[in-house]
Amino acid sequence: MVQIPDDPIVDSLNRYGVPPWQRDEHEPICPCCGLSCAIVYKADNEIVGCDNCLTPCDATDEDECFPDRGREYY
Repeated sequence: MVQIPDDPIVDSLNRYGVPPWQRDEHEPICPCCGLSCAIVYKADNEIVGCDNCLTPCDATDEDECFPDRGREYY
């Protein structure tokens, strides 16, 4: 099941008790989801998400990582 993050305003109120426009300006914000974050992830020097909006997965569990999985060789 996909975990949908809270709206940035709700997240700010839950974490800090104030809306985003009243928070400290030096707090990092993910440009993808708008939530405050501690870690961002990059691909080709472009931020693709943060620890809130990306879900780590084990590559051995993902069929897309094994293009030959399910093929039969004769």
